[in-house]
Amino acid sequence: MAVIVEIEFPHRAAVESAFSTEWQLAVSLTRNLASQLTVLPFVCYIVGSIGASLFNGLLKIVSGQLRKWGERGRVDSWAVRSSGQPQADSFARWFDGKPKASPIDGHGAFGGGESGDSEFARDGAREHRQAFPAAEITRDLPATLLQLSKEAPDRYQQIDRLRGEVEFRIAVAFPLFLFIGLVSLDGPWWVAPLLVIPVGLAWPSLRLRQKSNDLLITAAHLGYVEQPVLSAVRTELEPDGITRDSAVVALVWMKNFLTTVGAEELVIKDAEQRDEWERAK
Repeated sequence: MAVIVEIEFPHRAAVESAFSTEWQLAVSLTRNLASQLTVLPFVCYIVGSIGASLFNGLLKIVSGQLRKWGERGRVDSWAVRSSGQPQADSFARWFDGKPKASPIDGHGAFGGGESGDSEFARDGAREHRQAFPAAEITRDLPATLLQLSKEAPDRYQQIDRLRGEVEFRIAVAFPLFLFIGLVSLDGPWWVAPLLVIPVGLAWPSLRLRQKSNDLLITAAHLGYVEQPVLSAVRTELEPDGITRDSAVVALVWMKNFLTTVGAEELVIKDAEQRDEWERAK
Protein backbone atom coordinates (compact mmCIF):
# COMPACT_ATOMS: atom_id res chain seq x y z
CA MET A 1 0.00 0.00 0.00
CA ALA A 2 1.53 3.23 -1.19
CA VAL A 3 1.71 6.08 1.20
CA ILE A 4 1.65 9.61 -0.11
CA VAL A 5 3.56 11.95 2.08
CA GLU A 6 3.08 15.66 1.54
CA ILE A 7 6.14 17.63 2.47
CA GLU A 8 5.56 21.16 3.56
CA PHE A 9 8.10 23.69 2.27
CA PRO A 10 8.64 26.86 4.21
CA HIS A 11 7.28 29.98 2.54
CA ARG A 12 5.45 27.90 -0.06
CA ALA A 13 2.58 30.36 -0.30
CA ALA A 14 4.97 33.26 -0.88
CA VAL A 15 6.76 31.37 -3.67
CA GLU A 16 3.49 30.48 -5.41
CA SER A 17 2.28 34.05 -5.12
CA ALA A 18 5.52 35.45 -6.55
CA PHE A 19 5.49 32.93 -9.42
CA SER A 20 1.87 33.77 -10.23
CA THR A 21 2.65 37.49 -10.26
CA GLU A 22 5.69 37.03 -12.53
CA TRP A 23 3.68 34.82 -14.88
CA GLN A 24 0.89 37.33 -15.15
CA LEU A 25 3.43 40.11 -15.80
CA ALA A 26 5.13 38.05 -18.52
CA VAL A 27 1.79 37.34 -20.20
CA SER A 28 0.86 41.01 -20.03
CA LEU A 29 4.18 42.11 -21.52
CA THR A 30 3.87 39.52 -24.28
CA ARG A 31 0.40 40.71 -25.18
CA ASN A 32 1.52 44.35 -25.23
CA LEU A 33 4.52 43.51 -27.39
CA ALA A 34 2.39 41.49 -29.80
CA SER A 35 -0.12 44.31 -30.14
CA GLN A 36 2.68 46.83 -30.75
CA LEU A 37 4.31 44.63 -33.36
CA THR A 38 0.94 44.31 -35.06
CA VAL A 39 0.03 47.98 -35.00
CA LEU A 40 3.50 49.48 -35.56
CA PRO A 41 3.97 48.32 -39.18
CA PHE A 42 0.49 49.57 -40.07
CA VAL A 43 1.18 52.96 -38.46
CA CYS A 44 4.56 53.18 -40.19
CA TYR A 45 2.91 52.35 -43.51
CA ILE A 46 0.28 55.08 -43.07
CA VAL A 47 2.81 57.66 -41.88
CA GLY A 48 5.26 56.63 -44.59
CA SER A 49 2.63 56.88 -47.33
CA ILE A 50 1.51 60.34 -46.25
CA GLY A 51 5.07 61.50 -45.67
CA ALA A 52 6.25 60.04 -48.97
CA SER A 53 3.54 61.95 -50.82
CA LEU A 54 4.51 65.21 -49.12
CA PHE A 55 8.23 64.60 -49.55
CA ASN A 56 7.65 63.60 -53.16
CA GLY A 57 6.10 66.99 -53.89
CA LEU A 58 8.95 68.74 -52.10
CA LEU A 59 11.42 66.66 -54.07
CA LYS A 60 9.90 67.83 -57.35
CA ILE A 61 10.09 71.47 -56.26
CA VAL A 62 13.71 71.18 -55.13
CA SER A 63 14.70 69.22 -58.23
CA GLY A 64 13.08 71.76 -60.52
CA GLN A 65 14.69 74.66 -58.69
CA LEU A 66 18.13 73.07 -58.87
CA ARG A 67 17.62 72.60 -62.57
CA LYS A 68 16.71 76.25 -63.05
CA TRP A 69 19.72 77.41 -61.03
CA GLY A 70 22.44 75.34 -62.59
CA GLU A 71 21.36 72.93 -65.32
CA ARG A 72 18.70 74.56 -67.45
CA GLY A 73 19.55 74.55 -71.14
CA ARG A 74 22.23 71.86 -71.16
CA VAL A 75 22.65 68.10 -70.89
CA ASP A 76 22.95 66.67 -67.39
CA SER A 77 26.33 65.69 -66.06
CA TRP A 78 25.45 61.97 -66.05
CA ALA A 79 25.21 62.08 -69.85
CA VAL A 80 28.31 64.19 -70.46
CA ARG A 81 31.96 63.29 -70.30
CA SER A 82 34.17 64.81 -67.65
CA SER A 83 35.56 67.14 -70.32
CA GLY A 84 32.07 68.53 -70.87
CA GLN A 85 31.66 67.11 -74.39
CA PRO A 86 28.52 65.05 -75.13
CA GLN A 87 28.90 61.34 -75.77
CA ALA A 88 28.29 60.79 -79.45
CA ASP A 89 25.31 58.60 -80.28
CA SER A 90 25.20 57.23 -76.72
CA PHE A 91 21.46 57.74 -76.41
CA ALA A 92 20.61 55.85 -79.60
CA ARG A 93 22.87 52.96 -78.60
CA TRP A 94 21.25 52.91 -75.17
CA PHE A 95 18.02 51.88 -76.91
CA ASP A 96 19.82 49.24 -78.98
CA GLY A 97 18.96 50.81 -82.28
CA LYS A 98 18.42 53.94 -84.29
CA PRO A 99 15.96 56.64 -83.28
CA LYS A 100 12.40 55.83 -84.33
CA ALA A 101 11.73 59.50 -85.01
CA SER A 102 13.95 62.27 -86.26
CA PRO A 103 15.49 63.65 -83.08
CA ILE A 104 15.34 67.40 -82.73
CA ASP A 105 18.93 68.58 -82.77
CA GLY A 106 20.55 71.83 -81.73
CA HIS A 107 17.91 73.74 -83.73
CA GLY A 108 15.18 72.41 -81.43
CA ALA A 109 13.41 74.51 -78.85
CA PHE A 110 15.17 72.73 -76.01
CA GLY A 111 18.35 71.70 -77.82
CA GLY A 112 20.73 74.59 -77.37
CA GLY A 113 22.10 76.37 -74.39
CA GLU A 114 20.48 79.44 -72.92
CA SER A 115 23.04 81.81 -74.47
CA GLY A 116 23.57 82.16 -78.19
CA ASP A 117 27.37 81.90 -77.85
CA SER A 118 27.24 78.66 -75.90
CA GLU A 119 29.94 76.28 -77.14
CA PHE A 120 27.66 73.33 -76.65
CA ALA A 121 24.80 74.93 -78.57
CA ARG A 122 27.14 76.02 -81.36
CA ASP A 123 29.14 72.81 -81.84
CA GLY A 124 27.82 69.83 -79.93
CA ALA A 125 24.05 69.90 -80.08
CA ARG A 126 23.53 69.58 -83.83
CA GLU A 127 26.05 66.76 -84.19
CA HIS A 128 25.21 64.63 -81.18
CA ARG A 129 21.45 65.12 -80.98
CA GLN A 130 21.29 65.32 -77.22
CA ALA A 131 18.21 64.68 -75.10
CA PHE A 132 16.10 67.62 -74.06
CA PRO A 133 17.36 68.94 -70.71
CA ALA A 134 14.14 70.76 -69.85
CA ALA A 135 12.74 70.10 -66.39
CA GLU A 136 9.49 71.79 -67.36
CA ILE A 137 8.29 68.83 -69.42
CA THR A 138 8.86 66.19 -66.74
CA ARG A 139 5.35 66.59 -65.39
CA ASP A 140 3.89 64.16 -67.94
CA LEU A 141 6.83 61.76 -67.96
CA PRO A 142 5.42 59.07 -65.59
CA ALA A 143 2.60 58.44 -68.06
CA THR A 144 5.12 57.70 -70.83
CA LEU A 145 6.78 54.90 -68.86
CA LEU A 146 4.06 52.40 -69.79
CA GLN A 147 4.63 53.18 -73.47
CA LEU A 148 8.30 52.32 -73.05
CA SER A 149 7.41 48.91 -71.58
CA LYS A 150 6.26 47.81 -75.05
CA GLU A 151 8.96 49.47 -77.14
CA ALA A 152 12.00 48.74 -74.96
CA PRO A 153 11.18 46.35 -72.07
CA ASP A 154 14.75 46.20 -70.76
CA ARG A 155 15.01 49.97 -70.57
CA TYR A 156 11.57 50.13 -69.01
CA GLN A 157 12.71 47.83 -66.21
CA GLN A 158 15.84 49.90 -65.65
CA ILE A 159 13.90 53.16 -65.33
CA ASP A 160 11.20 51.48 -63.26
CA ARG A 161 13.87 50.25 -60.83
CA LEU A 162 15.20 53.79 -60.48
CA ARG A 163 11.76 55.17 -59.73
CA GLY A 164 11.03 52.28 -57.37
CA GLU A 165 14.24 52.97 -55.46
CA VAL A 166 13.24 56.61 -55.11
CA GLU A 167 9.86 55.64 -53.65
CA PHE A 168 11.43 53.06 -51.34
CA ARG A 169 14.03 55.48 -49.99
CA ILE A 170 11.41 58.12 -49.27
CA ALA A 171 8.96 55.65 -47.73
CA VAL A 172 11.64 54.33 -45.36
CA ALA A 173 13.45 57.58 -44.61
CA PHE A 174 10.42 59.63 -43.56
CA PRO A 175 9.06 57.39 -40.74
CA LEU A 176 12.64 56.66 -39.64
CA PHE A 177 13.33 60.39 -39.40
CA LEU A 178 10.09 60.87 -37.46
CA PHE A 179 10.89 58.00 -35.07
CA ILE A 180 14.45 59.16 -34.35
CA GLY A 181 13.24 62.74 -33.94
CA LEU A 182 10.63 61.75 -31.37
CA VAL A 183 13.08 59.56 -29.45
CA SER A 184 15.71 62.31 -29.40
CA LEU A 185 13.27 64.72 -27.73
CA ASP A 186 13.27 62.73 -24.49
CA GLY A 187 16.30 60.52 -24.95
CA PRO A 188 20.08 60.67 -24.68
CA TRP A 189 21.98 63.32 -26.63
CA TRP A 190 23.66 60.83 -28.93
CA VAL A 191 20.33 59.90 -30.54
CA ALA A 192 19.97 63.27 -32.34
CA PRO A 193 23.01 62.76 -34.65
CA LEU A 194 21.35 59.59 -35.90
CA LEU A 195 19.01 61.84 -37.91
CA VAL A 196 21.71 61.91 -40.59
CA ILE A 197 20.83 58.29 -41.38
CA PRO A 198 17.34 58.96 -42.85
CA VAL A 199 18.60 62.19 -44.45
CA GLY A 200 21.44 60.30 -46.11
CA LEU A 201 18.98 57.62 -47.18
CA ALA A 202 16.62 60.11 -48.83
CA TRP A 203 19.15 62.53 -50.35
CA PRO A 204 20.14 60.33 -53.35
CA SER A 205 16.47 60.39 -54.37
CA LEU A 206 17.11 63.77 -55.98
CA ARG A 207 19.74 62.35 -58.31
CA LEU A 208 17.85 59.11 -58.99
CA ARG A 209 14.62 60.93 -59.80
CA GLN A 210 16.40 63.31 -62.14
CA LYS A 211 18.21 60.46 -63.86
CA SER A 212 14.98 58.51 -64.43
CA ASN A 213 13.32 61.65 -65.81
CA ASP A 214 16.25 62.30 -68.14
CA LEU A 215 16.12 58.74 -69.44
CA LEU A 216 12.43 59.14 -70.18
CA ILE A 217 13.11 62.45 -71.92
CA THR A 218 15.72 60.62 -73.99
CA ALA A 219 13.15 57.99 -74.95
CA ALA A 220 10.72 60.72 -76.02
CA HIS A 221 13.50 62.54 -77.87
CA LEU A 222 14.31 59.40 -79.88
CA GLY A 223 10.65 58.67 -80.60
CA TYR A 224 10.28 55.55 -78.45
CA VAL A 225 7.47 57.17 -76.48
CA GLU A 226 5.12 60.05 -77.21
CA GLN A 227 5.45 63.07 -74.96
CA PRO A 228 2.98 65.86 -75.86
CA VAL A 229 5.36 68.82 -75.73
CA LEU A 230 8.21 67.08 -77.55
CA SER A 231 5.88 65.70 -80.20
CA ALA A 232 4.40 69.14 -80.76
CA VAL A 233 7.84 70.72 -81.06
CA ARG A 234 8.97 68.04 -83.51
CA THR A 235 5.83 68.51 -85.62
CA GLU A 236 6.12 72.28 -85.74
CA LEU A 237 9.87 72.61 -86.14
CA GLU A 238 10.79 69.79 -88.49
CA PRO A 239 8.44 69.69 -91.48
CA ASP A 240 10.01 68.97 -94.87
CA GLY A 241 11.51 71.97 -96.60
CA ILE A 242 11.37 74.22 -93.58
CA THR A 243 12.84 77.67 -94.11
CA ARG A 244 14.27 80.21 -91.74
CA ASP A 245 11.17 82.40 -91.84
CA SER A 246 8.75 79.53 -91.33
CA ALA A 247 10.88 78.23 -88.47
CA VAL A 248 10.68 81.57 -86.70
CA VAL A 249 6.92 81.69 -87.27
CA ALA A 250 6.60 78.18 -85.86
CA LEU A 251 8.64 79.15 -82.83
CA VAL A 252 6.51 82.21 -82.19
CA TRP A 253 3.36 80.11 -82.55
CA MET A 254 4.76 77.58 -80.12
CA LYS A 255 5.54 80.31 -77.58
CA ASN A 256 1.95 80.48 -76.36
CA PHE A 257 1.78 76.71 -76.10
CA LEU A 258 5.05 76.41 -74.22
CA THR A 259 4.29 79.28 -71.87
CA THR A 260 2.27 76.86 -69.77
CA VAL A 261 5.42 74.84 -69.07
CA GLY A 262 7.68 77.85 -68.55
CA ALA A 263 9.82 77.37 -71.65
CA GLU A 264 9.04 80.57 -73.55
CA GLU A 265 12.50 82.03 -72.94
CA LEU A 266 14.16 79.05 -74.58
CA VAL A 267 11.87 79.38 -77.59
CA ILE A 268 12.88 83.00 -78.20
CA LYS A 269 16.55 82.14 -77.71
CA ASP A 270 16.18 79.31 -80.19
CA ALA A 271 14.68 81.64 -82.79
CA GLU A 272 17.67 83.94 -82.42
CA GLN A 273 20.06 81.02 -82.77
CA ARG A 274 18.32 79.91 -85.96
CA ASP A 275 18.85 83.33 -87.48
CA GLU A 276 22.53 83.27 -86.52
CA TRP A 277 23.04 79.81 -88.02
CA GLU A 278 21.29 80.77 -91.23
CA ARG A 279 23.44 83.89 -91.62
CA ALA A 280 26.59 81.85 -91.00
CA LYS A 281 25.84 79.49 -93.91
